[in-house]
Amino acid sequence: MRTPRLTSLMSAGLWGTVVLTLGGVWLLVGRVLVAGRPAAGAVWTAAARNDVVVGAVLILVGSAGIFTQVAFGLRDALAAGTRRADGAPGADPAER
Repeated sequence: MRTPRLTSLMSAGLWGTVVLTLGGVWLLVGRVLVAGRPAAGAVWTAAARNDVVVGAVLILVGSAGIFTQVAFGLRDALAAGTRRADGAPGADPAER
């Protein structure tokens, strides 16, 4: 059984991964849009390349975290529905 505290912690984890992903989008896209695009044929500076690579890594890690949180949440919901359908003890929320 999941306690309300654990559920709120998982919700905080989900929001944390969303913020991580948005930070990656900012670094990846914001670097080009806000700081200005280098001229055609110009060499990218090390800082610009670093921003783009770090942004891409943050997007990948954040997206994997979001996917994992949602997948485990769906797994728990399916398990709870199966217990409730089977009439297993403890499946009724009024018993808690």
